[in-house]
Amino acid sequence: MQGVRSVLNQYPGPVEIYTEYLDAKRQPPEGDYLEHLAALYADKYARRRPDVIITSDNVALDFIVARHEALFAGVPVVFSAQLVSTSGSP
Repeated sequence: MQGVRSVLNQYPGPVEIYTEYLDAKRQPPEGDYLEHLAALYADKYARRRPDVIITSDNVALDFIVARHEALFAGVPVVFSAQLVSTSGSP
């Protein structure tokens, strides 16, 4: 997130960054959990639409792809992730 902030802070206009966490590592995305989050985000961002959504892992990407039209129609989505090697080398 630090890299994203450093780039966006170079923009001459005001930049507001909102960070949301699905917390999928501690709260498995099962049952109604993701639907509750979707309802929260729908309410939270109904009056203040983001200009872009940046996802940082596969669960977040799957979440936004499945709900993009309902929650953030027309808002571009950028996917970024840190690849972790399973071979033992970086």
